[in-house]
Amino acid sequence: MPAAGDCELIRDAFLGQPVNALSSLAYVVVAFMLMASRRVLAASAAGVVGIGSFLFHGPMPGVAKLVHDASLVALLVVLVVEYLLWRPQLGAVLKPMALMAVAVTVFAVSRTGGPLCHPESLLQGHAFWHGLSAAALWVWERALR
Repeated sequence: MPAAGDCELIRDAFLGQPVNALSSLAYVVVAFMLMASRRVLAASAAGVVGIGSFLFHGPMPGVAKLVHDASLVALLVVLVVEYLLWRPQLGAVLKPMALMAVAVTVFAVSRTGGPLCHPESLLQGHAFWHGLSAAALWVWERALR
């Protein structure tokens, strides 16, 4: 049975949704890249999002949903604060905004019951969402330099 909205079939294994769990690590990769760029606050938020998402889709302990959801809120707060502090020109943020628009579209059409939802497939739209939104975060941070 797919998880609520995530499409991928939940398996009776350590990683309940292995494709979605492993793709969550894209945020951890971006976190390390941001640390190398000294974007500590954004890096910390991205890293916790990756860990929270991995827990939510992988081993699924009881606290996973709270960590997953709270970390997403924290990341959004960081992004809003960054925007307000640096007020980038519209041209600088068009690329990350366009990438995030593609990510949101993939997310929407591949949710459980969506036209691109195939619960048993190795190609999971939610996994593409993880990769695309993590890439959008990286491009956003690069635009703020």
